[in-house]
Amino acid sequence: MSKPKDQGQEAEGHIFNCVLGTAGHIDHGKSSIVQRLTGIDPDRLPEEKQRKLTIDLGFAPWHLDDGRTVGIIDVPGHERFIKNMVAGATGIDVVLLVVAADDGIMPQTREHLEILSLLGIEKGIIAVTKIDLVDSDFVEIVSLELEEFLAGTFLEDAPVVPVSSITGEGFDKLYEAILKAFSEIRRRDEDGAFRMPVQRVFSAKGFGTILTGVPISGQVKVGDVLEILPHGTTGKVRGIQAYKKKVDEARAGHSTALNIPDIDWRKVERGAVLATPKIYSASKLLEVRLQYSDRLTKPLKSRSRIRFHAGTNEILGEIIVLDQSNLEPGGTALCQIRLDEPIVVIPGDPFVLRLHSPLQLLGGGQILGVSEYRLKAGKDFVIERLRKKEEAVGSLEEQIVLALQENRFQSRNLKEIATKVNRRADEIKEIVGKLVESEALVEIKGKSSGRYLDKRSFLELRKKILEVLTQFHKNSHLRVALLKNKLAQQLKIDVAVLNLASSQEDEIEAYNDNSLKLKSHSVVLDQKEEKLSQSIVSVFESKPFETPRRHELIAEVLKLVGSASQQKLEDIFDWLTESNQIIELSDKILLLKKHHEAAQKIAVEMIKEAGQLSTADFRGRLETSRKYAIPILESFDKLGLTKRVGDKRVLC
Repeated sequence: MSKPKDQGQEAEGHIFNCVLGTAGHIDHGKSSIVQRLTGIDPDRLPEEKQRKLTIDLGFAPWHLDDGRTVGIIDVPGHERFIKNMVAGATGIDVVLLVVAADDGIMPQTREHLEILSLLGIEKGIIAVTKIDLVDSDFVEIVSLELEEFLAGTFLEDAPVVPVSSITGEGFDKLYEAILKAFSEIRRRDEDGAFRMPVQRVFSAKGFGTILTGVPISGQVKVGDVLEILPHGTTGKVRGIQAYKKKVDEARAGHSTALNIPDIDWRKVERGAVLATPKIYSASKLLEVRLQYSDRLTKPLKSRSRIRFHAGTNEILGEIIVLDQSNLEPGGTALCQIRLDEPIVVIPGDPFVLRLHSPLQLLGGGQILGVSEYRLKAGKDFVIERLRKKEEAVGSLEEQIVLALQENRFQSRNLKEIATKVNRRADEIKEIVGKLVESEALVEIKGKSSGRYLDKRSFLELRKKILEVLTQFHKNSHLRVALLKNKLAQQLKIDVAVLNLASSQEDEIEAYNDNSLKLKSHSVVLDQKEEKLSQSIVSVFESKPFETPRRHELIAEVLKLVGSASQQKLEDIFDWLTESNQIIELSDKILLLKKHHEAAQKIAVEMIKEAGQLSTADFRGRLETSRKYAIPILESFDKLGLTKRVGDKRVLC
């Protein structure tokens, strides 16, 4: 026969990351079973001992005979303490549903089973207690009632074990059933970012703040820095206990106490979350799939005030049904929860809803994500987006793609993507790489690190660039091309993203390195525009190397032609500049391109004749001033034609 170890002995081996939790109606013997298994009374509060009633969560370490240690959470059964029951059930891996043989199935039995189902618990055992108070026939009747009651639930095939906490009868079989359930559970994620809903917080003399709970994911070590949310403050872990034993680290599934003196215990309440910094964030707007209880008799009204339970938290808020007008009992719906206070949840987390008043279980379900804005009911695009989120729950690959789709044309680096899916960057690096290989994502390579877009958004962006350029050419037929930085600003994207997207469109070509145009576009001037163009050029021709500034030139041409608008002249001037007929040097000096080329030939000839060229000689040859000669010479340096040696220039 397998038995628990004597609690006075030191357990050997490791802590098993699994938690057994009790559930059931008030006074059906939950705490007595825990005490019989562990030798520890889980009722810690004086009021609990006085009233013989579990009010808050009770915790007890259970040392198994194979050397492992697991935790037991004893939850209250009274309807007034359902919020504490939900808080405890969050950390449970295997449930022990307790039903007294002398009472049978009672209201809280039904309510607890529904809550456990909504929280996604998959494994359990049923203990029929107090068999010493009834005859064997009565025990058999209760067992048959349970078989009918549990049909269709996650406990349908769970073992039913009659026990007596007074005599110890049946505890051998109960112990074996629990061990079997432990071997069949899905292990918690120990590799992810650390997250632990806080169940208790207090101050210990000589140590400071102590926070307890059962981590949902990840692991924590002494010396790690954790963030307390939603407050956002951080603190270093100075000590760790798991099941009242000092350890160096704790993992998901361990009933854990963390000593973090940097955090003020008076500012933390049950429901807060301890987590790896900068991974999780709190929100008041949650997107959910709700399963409405079939035990209710009326449809759920949108905007009903509710009590929202997730993790160890209970927050007031309201519910908005998005995909239907009436949610009938037993039905499901996509909803938005609008909370009065922010909470930390991630996709896939379970939740429970109760009516604000009177206290009544409404149902529960699964978190799909968080919203930036209040969602409107009946909107097809809203419902489609939530359905995609629902499909992505459980698949990190799909969540990554969906997170990028929601940002549309906004590229994200690895760290930003990780934050969107509540992971560390190193956790998703390999997955993102595979998504790039499969062409689900597009990588925009940069100097420091790559950025990513999902393929659908990337293809949409290419079409959008075509649309913008087409409209630009239509509205501004005198403009040769659109500057890349202006196009990027209009689309609210990085220039690097623009470069990659435009380079893959056959209809688009780069122009002058910093602009884009449609290949099919060319500027054709009408008769009036051609005359204005010639007027501008004639001003440059009159003084080739002493040309006016732009505003001076426009004013001068306006005097010559009179009838033209200033905007039209501005547009034609831009065309002359874009088409490289006019070039701009430093200090806003403008030259016709043919004059600039002529000046290059003059400079080369003078250097070949004298071996070098001074600014004064060059200025004299061009019959201009230093104001123009210096920018022209500097432009030759930039072209790699000449180089400056002292106050002279020589050929490169």
